[in-house]
This record gives sequence, structure tokens and C-alpha cells, in this order.
Amino acid sequence: MVELMKLKETNKVMELWTKEMFQLTNDEMKVNSLAFEVKEELGHGNVYVYHNEDGEITSFATVHEGYFISDLIVEGEMACKALIETLKARYGELQLDLPLESVANNFIESLGFIKLGESENQIFDYKEIQYEYLSEN
Repeated sequence: MVELMKLKETNKVMELWTKEMFQLTNDEMKVNSLAFEVKEELGHGNVYVYHNEDGEITSFATVHEGYFISDLIVEGEMACKALIETLKARYGELQLDLPLESVANNFIESLGFIKLGESENQIFDYKEIQYEYLSEN
């Protein structure tokens, strides 16, 4: 199930973000130094959380400015599809930069996204793939 994050779920979302950034960068000091700023930014976007069958949050996506997915942290294909389909139903245009290591790269194009190119994350210096989705309506 996908729904907007409740305030009490912020710490769980931050736990998922921190774990993902540690895996991508191996830079614990930099991740920890940015965690407070990221937590504040969650309040400026729409954070959608995916709950598994046990009700636990295992994945999330943050949308800023009504089109940019600043975070898509997913545990697998089912969570990714549920989040993306929810976002596509709410937003006519979406842009997304995914780390090369993200499992979502395996199926994001099958969900209607078009690969635009590659770039380097400006904060953490890992490579990412840029995608865009445009509604046909």
C-alpha cells in the first residue's frame, strides 16, 4: 500500500535514506552530516511511503516542485511499481535521477520512463541515470 508519509514515519524514512546512502558512498561522515538537512527537506516535498504486507515501511519516494523525484529508495520491483504507479496517477510529468546501483533501473523504463542520459550526483559523487515520464494526456 502507498500513501503520503505521516509525521511519525519520518524517522523510518530517514533510516532507509541513511542506509541507502551508506551503501552508495561508504562515506559515513558525509551522510551523517547531511542527514539533518535531508530530514528538513522531507517537509518541503510530498513523501510517499510503501507499506509491505506486515505494515512496515520498506520503500519511499519524495516529489519536489510537483515533478522531480528526489528520492526513490525501493526494496524491490513490487514496491517500485506501486510507488511509481501512484506518482504517475498524481503527476503528469516526472523526472528522476537513479544511482547506477539502484534496483529500479532494471524496470523503470517498463513503467513509462525514458532514459535521458547519465550524470554524477553533485553531493555524493556517484553516477546516476536520468529519466523522464510524460503523461499522454
